[in-house]
Amino acid sequence: MQKKYQVFISSTYTDLIDERKKAQEILLMADCIPAGMEAFVATNDEQFEVIKKVIDLCDYYVLIIGGRYGSISPVTGISYTEMEYDYAQSQNIPILVFAIDESVSLSSDKNESSELAKEKLKAFRVKTLSNRMASLWKNTEDLGTKILGAIAKAKEEIVRPGYVRGSKYNNDELLEQINTLRIERDKAIEECKALNEEIENFSFSSEEKKFKAYKICIRYTKSEKIEVKRKILGPKRVEKFIGAQFECPWDTLYEHIAPHFYDFNRESELKLKIRDFIGPKCLFVNDDDVLKIKHQMLALNYIQMKKVKSDSYLHETIEYIGLTKKGIFALNNLILNIGESGN
Repeated sequence: MQKKYQVFISSTYTDLIDERKKAQEILLMADCIPAGMEAFVATNDEQFEVIKKVIDLCDYYVLIIGGRYGSISPVTGISYTEMEYDYAQSQNIPILVFAIDESVSLSSDKNESSELAKEKLKAFRVKTLSNRMASLWKNTEDLGTKILGAIAKAKEEIVRPGYVRGSKYNNDELLEQINTLRIERDKAIEECKALNEEIENFSFSSEEKKFKAYKICIRYTKSEKIEVKRKILGPKRVEKFIGAQFECPWDTLYEHIAPHFYDFNRESELKLKIRDFIGPKCLFVNDDDVLKIKHQMLALNYIQMKKVKSDSYLHETIEYIGLTKKGIFALNNLILNIGESGN
């Protein structure tokens, strides 16, 4: 689709009438739409607000600097031309600068008269000529040639929206662009989802931090030797099974049992590892408490479950437990004793 680009022409007015006309002609030849002509010359701050709206609609901004600084705004203390330049720059509109070569002699009516205006013009030239798309011109024809080359280069190097006649739009091309954007959007959504999951894997909520210090109570059965008195043969020591409780911080228990589930291991191992942690006196661990610990780890997203069919002829399904990324991260924090500073 062939696009036309709107270009704002900014300059002082009375001294650059011919140069502005030449700029308009060149831009029309380059399939551009000139804006910022005589009707938009800024003479007061109220009209400058209108000019800002015109600049917003432009794809490129052309600044022509002659021998005059121009009318100064009583509000800002700088010329309306410089105000236009600063605004275009703030809106990230590509700027093409064309300043008259200082070796060119200008007539008195095209030069500033006051010393203040001369100083301001000098500072303005220094500021604008630092632009990478800046060049010097010596006469009107030279200016036209420089503008033609610069606008052609700008259209190649800097992509701008431009304007296309409504009937010129290619529906197939637009549909293809929409589909491409949809694919890119879906990809971005998936990437954000994956990133959020990673963040969850490596961060702990305030509630979770508090829970890790929670003291868990595990019921178990132990055996003790007690002395039984007998009337005939005398006392005898016999074994008796006694119910007991074991308390410890939740994260202390997790630090002990988690390493056994780096790789998937049978769910039945969980009960055995809890029993080992309590100590040699422990014979049986309460099944309800084991189940509670398992579901706490699931709720924290520290473990994951999978079912595997056994190789036996019965083909029964066996539950396996394995650590998640977050579970591994939590365990590493405990092993390294990072504590709160690592969360």
